[in-house]
Amino acid sequence: MPFIRKIKWVIVALLLIVIASWLYNRYDDKAFLRYGILKIDKYPESMQMLDYKTEGASDFHAEYNITIDSKDFDKLLIGRKYIKEDAHTATNLAMPYEEPHDFNPKYRYHSGTIGNGITVIYVNADNTKVFIDYWFD
Repeated sequence: MPFIRKIKWVIVALLLIVIASWLYNRYDDKAFLRYGILKIDKYPESMQMLDYKTEGASDFHAEYNITIDSKDFDKLLIGRKYIKEDAHTATNLAMPYEEPHDFNPKYRYHSGTIGNGITVIYVNADNTKVFIDYWFD
């Protein structure tokens, strides 16, 4: 009987560890956009994260789909030095893999290198819909 009790505690402990890891990783990805990708102290008040996905560890890739008031858009750009280009004529970086279907980007802002992470921000003409693509190799 004591053996079965120990097994139950081990199973409960393992289950709690798995759930805690999942929650930590899931919510840390949201925070990583702020401190790791955009390098800003806080999100603009009007920003809403609609969806995001991340994958990989050593070859990390993240995509974030957000909306924001146009007056707050520039607050996303203060943490890095970006190069602004027309999204349809830029040649050095491809369009995002999972670009939202209702999204028509007008401009693209890019920053970084493979060694320190490449951040690409696609934005529509009125600066209200934003798609952020990041990868680190």
